[in-house]
Amino acid sequence: MLLSTRLIELIEAKAPVLGARWSKVVLEHPLTTSYRRLTEEELRRRAMNVYASLGHWLDQRISREEAKDRYFALGRRRCAEGFELLELVVALSLEKSILMDVLEEESLFSDALHMHGVFELMAIMMDFFDRALVYTIQGYETERRSVPAAPPAEPRKVRPTMTWFAVGDDPADPGKK
Repeated sequence: MLLSTRLIELIEAKAPVLGARWSKVVLEHPLTTSYRRLTEEELRRRAMNVYASLGHWLDQRISREEAKDRYFALGRRRCAEGFELLELVVALSLEKSILMDVLEEESLFSDALHMHGVFELMAIMMDFFDRALVYTIQGYETERRSVPAAPPAEPRKVRPTMTWFAVGDDPADPGKK
């Protein structure tokens, strides 16, 4: 059996486990706090969509252009939903990391006879996640630029000081202005 076929079958079989792991990690990670607004079920569904897209990429059911369109749209949606760009990057990186952990647990990469195939498969997987990340960022930035910017905040009055660190009034002396 081809290694890519084994991987696709493993991803499909482990999709619920992958989704559950990712939802748990993303809910606890300090850089993905906006994801806490979503239910675990919604998070699992979102993760399973990414893993399904990877499977489609591996068996060539989607083209590069289709992948670009999917992740560009994903970036736009996440921006519109109020997620920070860093959160998207971290979340997608966590999905890749969790997948790699599961593949290692399943000993998919332990067969020395197929190391060439393993490296080729790893390159394809990394290409998928790299492209997903770039297209998501492009979509996010496009959406962000399409929303009118909020008016600039009123500048804070800063009292002159002899130190480099002061950014406002002395908190020890609230009556001093």
